[in-house]
Amino acid sequence: MGPEELHERYLGLVSRRMDGEATLAEDAELERHLGGCESCRAAATAWAEQAEGLELLLARDRGEPASLAAAAMAALHARPARPARWRRVLGLGAAALAGAAASLAAVTWLAPRPPPPRELPVGPAVVLSLVGPAEVVQAPGAGPVALDTGVRLGMGAVVRTGAEGRLVLSLADGTELRLNEATELALEGPRAQRLLLGEVYARVAPDPRPLVIATAHGEARALGTALDLEATAEDTRLITVRGVVELVDLAGGRVRVEARQQATIALGRVGAPVDLAYVGDATRWMLDLLRARGDSDPELRERVDELLAHLGETKLSYLAERDILDLGPSCALPLARYLEREGPTASRTQRRKAARLLEDIATPACRSTLEALTRDADEAVRDSAHRALGRLGAGGGE
Repeated sequence: MGPEELHERYLGLVSRRMDGEATLAEDAELERHLGGCESCRAAATAWAEQAEGLELLLARDRGEPASLAAAAMAALHARPARPARWRRVLGLGAAALAGAAASLAAVTWLAPRPPPPRELPVGPAVVLSLVGPAEVVQAPGAGPVALDTGVRLGMGAVVRTGAEGRLVLSLADGTELRLNEATELALEGPRAQRLLLGEVYARVAPDPRPLVIATAHGEARALGTALDLEATAEDTRLITVRGVVELVDLAGGRVRVEARQQATIALGRVGAPVDLAYVGDATRWMLDLLRARGDSDPELRERVDELLAHLGETKLSYLAERDILDLGPSCALPLARYLEREGPTASRTQRRKAARLLEDIATPACRSTLEALTRDADEAVRDSAHRALGRLGAGGGE
C-alpha cells in the first residue's frame, strides 16, 4: 500500500470514528497512527472542530433566504470540477455531519449572517490584508461570507474578490498569494490551488514540493519563486518575476519560463516564452496592497526603487542628454536608482551617461548611492560620483 493509499485509509478511520462506527481495534490502530503522523492528526483535529462548530450553529435559527442558498449552489455547480484526489479528501467525514443537518443539501454552517465570523475552521490560509470587497464560500452548498483581515480559510474554500477588491492570503508553508480584483481562487491543498478566474500573484516559499496553480487551460508549477498568473475564459498568461516556473497545458506540452519572461496557453497549446523588459507594469495592481503595509515595508521600497530604475533607464534611452538636464532634479533619483540596481552588467555607455548627468542634477536624496558609486568598478563612474558629491558639499546641498 502506497503512502497516499495509507493516508486515505487512516482518514477513513477518522471519519468512521466520528460517525461512531469504528471498532475498538480500529480505534486503537488509529490512535497509534495519529501519534506519529502529523498530517492525519491535523486533519482529525480540523474535522472535529468543524463538527463541533456545526453542532453549535445548528442549535440556532438560521433564517437565511432560500434564494441565496439556491444561488450559491448554482454558482458552485457552474464551476469547473476539481480534481478527484481533492474531492475524495473533502468528502471524508461527511457522514458525521449529515445526521445533524439531514435537511441541508450540503454543509452550510458558514451561511451568511451578521456579523460575519472572524474565524473559519483551521485550514491552509489566513487573510493578511484586504482592500475593497471580498468573500468566501467555505464548502459546496454554503453561502458566501464577507472576508476580513485575520480570517482563516479551510481547505476547499473558494475566495472571491469584488470589482474593486484585492487581498493577500498567507498559506501554512509561508507562501503568499495576492488576488487582484474580480478573481476567484479555490484552495485545494497545502501546495495546490485552482485559479477559476482573474489574476493571482504568488511569492512561493521554498519547499521540496512544487506549488501548483491550476486553471481551465493547464497549470503553473513553481519552487521558491515569484510569479503572476492570469486566467480568462480564453487563455492563461504567466509572468515569472523571479526564479523559474514550468507552464503545462492540458495536452502535456510544457515550457520553462524564466525571470522576466512571459508565456501563454491559448487554443489549447502553451507558447514559447518571450522576454519582458519590465515586469512592473503587469503587477502594478498590487501597489494598493503594498501601500497598506506602510512606507517602511521592504517590498514596497523595492518596488519603488525598481520603478525608479526603470524610469531612469527609459529616460536614458529616449531623452537626449540636454533634455534630461532641462528636466533637472526630477530625473536625479531615477538615474541614481538605475545606476544602483543595474550595476556593472548594464551598458557602460548608459552608466557613464547617467553618472555624468548626476554631476549636475544630483540631489541630497542621491547621496548614499553616490557614496557607493565612489567604489564602482568603472573609473569614469567613480569620478562622476566624486564630482557630484563635491557639488552637494559637506552639508549635502540642503
